[in-house]
Order: sequence, then C-alpha cells, then structure tokens
Amino acid sequence: MQSLLYMAVSFLPVPGTAGVAEGGFYLLFKVIFSNQVIYATLLWRLLVYYLGLLLGGILVVLIKIKAAVK
Repeated sequence: MQSLLYMAVSFLPVPGTAGVAEGGFYLLFKVIFSNQVIYATLLWRLLVYYLGLLLGGILVVLIKIKAAVK
C-alpha cells in the first residue's frame, strides 16, 4: 500500500505533495490502524521526512568536518 501511495503522490512533483501524501496515508491505512491512524501518520511522517533530513544533515556536517581537517 505504501508503494501505491508513493507512486500516486510522486507522479507529478508539485508543491504541497506533503499534505497529499499524509492525506493519502490516512485514507489508505485507516483500515489497518483504525483508531491509531493519527499516530501512525505522525510516525510515518517522522520516518519518511524528518529522518531523511536528520541523516542528510549529519552527513553534510561530517563531510564539512572531514574537508576542514585536510
């Protein structure tokens, strides 16, 4: 189901797809998560968006530190 959501949202790179992705996640996964769909949506957003930002930021800092040491 996640891959279907990704294909539907990523087909056209337009502004505001984050809200569409969250709405699509809510609609697709409310059958599975029922009452906890809000928590599942927040966890999904944390893993998909913020974890990538965090890891990317750490990687940039490490590369800059390595370049400064040389």
